[in-house]
Amino acid sequence: MSHVRYSVKAILAWFFLVTGVGCIVANADEISLQTNVYNIHYHDDPDHLPFSPLVGAEYRRSSGWLVGGALFLNSFGQFSQVIYGGYLYNFGSSPFYGKVVAGVVHGYTGAYKDKLPLNTGGFAPGIFPALGCRIGTVRVESQFFWTNGLMITVGVAF
Repeated sequence: MSHVRYSVKAILAWFFLVTGVGCIVANADEISLQTNVYNIHYHDDPDHLPFSPLVGAEYRRSSGWLVGGALFLNSFGQFSQVIYGGYLYNFGSSPFYGKVVAGVVHGYTGAYKDKLPLNTGGFAPGIFPALGCRIGTVRVESQFFWTNGLMITVGVAF
């Protein structure tokens, strides 16, 4: 039942995040909405969820600079959020790109607060590299969580 409560919170928060980002950046070069389709942990932990749902929004400028945020259930089933800024590096004229973002993650609390370094009161800094590919308006990315795992996201840009 707690997952249902978190799902309703996630949907409402996602709606307000997307609406707010849309209003702020109505003249953006690109806005993308994404969700994860696969995640894996490099180290087995019986407390890990088999899948951690995520929804996010990102505002990307043609200069490469970007800001974004996401709502998700972390690996331990806790409702979590991240806001970030970063840079997208295009690999020439190919559809491939690299991305590095840094931001603040919130939501790792209680028994799992030490799963993120420098976590204070549920808030921790994070740096996340990614590799991606553009296929029309579709964006597919592999996001790396250093020595912990990776996530594959799929999104649409407009």
